[in-house]
Amino acid sequence: MGFALLLLAGSSACSKHHDELADVPAERTVILYFSAENSIATFGNTDVNEIKQGASYLKEGQKMVLFFDYGGTSSIYLFDRHTPSSASPAYTFATNQDASDPHTLLTVLNWAKVHAPAMEYGMVFWSHADGWLLPFNTDYEASTPSSSAQSKALNGPSRKAQSFGIDDGYPRRFPTDMGTNMSIPDLAAALQNSGLNFRYVYFDACSMQGLEVAYDLRHATDYVIASPMSTPADGAYYIDQIQKGLFSADPADIARTYMDDVKSKTGNTYGTYGQGAVIAALKTELLDSLAHITALMLKRNGVGANYEYPTMDGVQAYCAYSPQIFYRPDYFDAAQAMRKLLSPADAEAWCQLFDQIVVYKEGTSYFYAFAPYNSGYFSLQEGYSGVNLFVPQKKYTDYANLCLYGDLNEAFRCTSWYKAAGWQDLGF
Repeated sequence: MGFALLLLAGSSACSKHHDELADVPAERTVILYFSAENSIATFGNTDVNEIKQGASYLKEGQKMVLFFDYGGTSSIYLFDRHTPSSASPAYTFATNQDASDPHTLLTVLNWAKVHAPAMEYGMVFWSHADGWLLPFNTDYEASTPSSSAQSKALNGPSRKAQSFGIDDGYPRRFPTDMGTNMSIPDLAAALQNSGLNFRYVYFDACSMQGLEVAYDLRHATDYVIASPMSTPADGAYYIDQIQKGLFSADPADIARTYMDDVKSKTGNTYGTYGQGAVIAALKTELLDSLAHITALMLKRNGVGANYEYPTMDGVQAYCAYSPQIFYRPDYFDAAQAMRKLLSPADAEAWCQLFDQIVVYKEGTSYFYAFAPYNSGYFSLQEGYSGVNLFVPQKKYTDYANLCLYGDLNEAFRCTSWYKAAGWQDLGF
């Protein structure tokens, strides 16, 4: 479906109230992108109901655009403080969209630009996610043939690093969690191509707070708020987020509100907050400087000398390297990893810069990490940063045939961080 057609259909389908919303630019519009045709669809529907209820707390100058891909229907809702919780979608697509297709994301962003203009935007992504990993399925054409040519033009080669979302389609693959994914470079390109001014990107999704992901987003947003671990399926409690987080002048309040709700178990509908949580807010403007100093220090400290893989014993990991989750990487804590790799003096200098980037972090004393012991839980160590980092390991190549994502060391070479942070020069 062409975008011009979408705008025409969207305008005619909107109520008078929706038309009036577009006439008054907001101070901030928050765009919520819910990819929920997967195994956590029920949790997504609950969170969307929280958004509808929470809309009554919006203030003057605040708007929300919600894209909800669920149960075979793809719809866009538009909210301001006058929108009732029972409001119908402002626009419903004629066919079920593939939420992992970057063209779908760009279409939603362009819709928001026209129907909810604002001085700045917040962006929320809700779904499954893998942080730094290759998409295992980019077959968008199978789900949405009409957009395939545009998807391929935007997406480029399918072998790219990092992925957000799983769209199984409905009922085509639902709920196998083997549907399509969107690479972070494609996600970042859609954000930038929209021309919108994003104050923050918040991932209500697993494992997305990592330096590889944030580095790709450094030109798309001022802040990244996310978790370095597998997050509770209940997700954020959006009634509180609308009041305290998503529209705050300080984007770190999103993370603060999230942790307050996890600890108090507010909005813990399905009881998953008991698995614990870690979250961080990261400022993107110094990431190029961090990549530069990382490259200099890794080389100076002889990392990778004699083609040896670094030993990471004792470093905080946010995920167990386990067949239970298809041998995803350990997701090492960034600060602890660099302290392990560098001399004390260099580690101190690196952390001084990194501390300017991580503006907020918090976590529970334990969190679920699919460990084969301690009922699956890891303890959160002192000196954590709340940001994960990939470090090449021999086991990632040795067990590549067992990993859903292939050889993780090879996949790492597809990232921009791999080159910028000097790993390429070390021979990994």
